[in-house]
Amino acid sequence: MLDSNAFDLIAAADVWPLLVPLVRQGYLQFLSTPVQEAEIAAISDARKRRQLQAIPRLVCPVPDELDLDLGGASDDLILSAAEKYADVLVTQDKVLTMRCAQRSTCRVTDLDGLFRLLVQLKSQGGKDGA
Repeated sequence: MLDSNAFDLIAAADVWPLLVPLVRQGYLQFLSTPVQEAEIAAISDARKRRQLQAIPRLVCPVPDELDLDLGGASDDLILSAAEKYADVLVTQDKVLTMRCAQRSTCRVTDLDGLFRLLVQLKSQGGKDGA
């Protein structure tokens, strides 16, 4: 699952073209939450908004125990969705990283860590060899 800041880095660093083959081959699937989708939709820079909206992803449903209208609860929503649906949460947010790392069912990394995981996966013989 990508935190909003990871979406930003993928678009800003022109990393997306490097990830397209991995997505198409099934090595990688991006997930997001309705909160993240709303954040992306609210971006005023049309070019950046289109870049981020073009990244294919699956929008995970909100876990039953959380309410989208809770003020300031977007990190809780992202953490709960990551625990329920994702293999790993990719974020540059230090507080979110620490909160996720404290949970036994949440694996977290930054964008560099995602690339290291992908290299490791490929070296182990692909998605079925991991």
